[in-house]
Amino acid sequence: MVALWRIDTERASARVTFSPGIPGLGITVRGLSGRFDLTLGDDGRPDMRVPIRGEFALALGDLDTGPFTKVSRSLLAGGDEIPIRGTIRDVARTRGDGHDEFGFTVEVTMRGETHATDGLGTSGVLVGDRLGVEGRTTVNPRAVGIPVPKLLRARGHIVWDLALVLLDEPDATPDPDPDPDPEPAP
Repeated sequence: MVALWRIDTERASARVTFSPGIPGLGITVRGLSGRFDLTLGDDGRPDMRVPIRGEFALALGDLDTGPFTKVSRSLLAGGDEIPIRGTIRDVARTRGDGHDEFGFTVEVTMRGETHATDGLGTSGVLVGDRLGVEGRTTVNPRAVGIPVPKLLRARGHIVWDLALVLLDEPDATPDPDPDPDPEPAP
């Protein structure tokens, strides 16, 4: 059964670097929140045979570009509260059932425009009520709505690390007899 998980905002981290590199330019993401619907297998790892879907959100103010923060925010104009939303879909193992690596598609929506790209991740095993997931995604900044001049053949390299916390686990043992007062036998 599919269970509901939330991103632990305090533990979530993401760092974006660019190539070609611009000294001092990188992005640190904080304030990432969201949820995932996924099922664990008997081994405590996500069961990729059952569809996995996730959603995340942050605001422009959650992006820290170090010494370039004021410049980058003026380029993206609209203030710190511009929402950035995304969905994760088409999650599938990349190497077969015995491996923890998976591929996925992420769709990012900012300023009413949605852009999609692919990524890779690896999942850990459930420890207590937390599941670790980490990965990397390489994107063309223009493909996700960031206005980079076409002359720059920039690529963004995102390294992310999430802790998912179990919120709602489906009842694995439903009552086979929903009638609490059966009629007596004659």
